[in-house]
Amino acid sequence: MTKSLGSARFAKFIDDCGGNEELALKTYLWNAQLSQSLYIQIHFWEVCFRNKVNAFLCWKYNKNWPKDSGALRNFKGHDRGKIEDAIRKLPSRSPSTDQIVAELTAGFWVSQISRSYKAQYAWRHNIHRIFPHNTFEDIKHAHTSAERLLDLRNRISHQEPIYSKDPETSHSNLHQFIAAMCGGTAHFSKAYCNFQKVFEEKPH
Repeated sequence: MTKSLGSARFAKFIDDCGGNEELALKTYLWNAQLSQSLYIQIHFWEVCFRNKVNAFLCWKYNKNWPKDSGALRNFKGHDRGKIEDAIRKLPSRSPSTDQIVAELTAGFWVSQISRSYKAQYAWRHNIHRIFPHNTFEDIKHAHTSAERLLDLRNRISHQEPIYSKDPETSHSNLHQFIAAMCGGTAHFSKAYCNFQKVFEEKPH
């Protein structure tokens, strides 16, 4: 079984468990269960966040911003490239904004609240358009939190360890971020998240 999981991948679990293979396997399973328990909130975080940023870009430019040459000139090179890649991947010759938005990566949306766009988007005055229930000190703190959640999302997607990355704090940050965007979504996603129960079942 160790071979099928990958010796290099499993080595961290062995090391963290002091060479105890049985405990390492239990911890591996626990890590997978932790990832599963956070997936619902990760899902709502990503969908809600991209929709909030898309709504802002529609307000800032127009509803066809991904195909508007004037709007596209305002994106940084790497982000403009992601938009162009998303359009190329879609089968339609004239994809809708909704189709393009769904194709863009989580990293693209996180980059939109980075320092690179601080002046351009006037986040000091417009942060409420993304976070109407804002609990962040400023957009810099929101971006830092978003980057951490993006890392968590990618770790879960690639079946990487999250148990050693302070998942309890990540869970709290995830809920806080969603709540800053939409209280109803935060309440709904939290109601179906069993993270705390799984977290307390850490193998010994």
